[in-house]
Amino acid sequence: MIEVTERAADFMKQALDSVEERGGRCFRLQSNEQGPQLSVDVPHEDDKSFEYDGEVLLVADPETGEQCENRRIDFDQSQSQLVVTVTG
Repeated sequence: MIEVTERAADFMKQALDSVEERGGRCFRLQSNEQGPQLSVDVPHEDDKSFEYDGEVLLVADPETGEQCENRRIDFDQSQSQLVVTVTG
């Protein structure tokens, strides 16, 4: 599964906490022609997941999880956004 920095996890948790009727929602990592994308969704049975402080913050279907194994999600404070980078 993709690596998520603590800064990114904190940002994701705060963003999800602000969603009305969160109801188990988390971020979903998807991959398309433009690269990795994040959206808000609910976990599916076969998803790979990333937990932080006991909460699921990020999920990906198995194929996307494999495609993004050498990636890291971080929070860029200067741009106030999440960024996905390639790691070794």
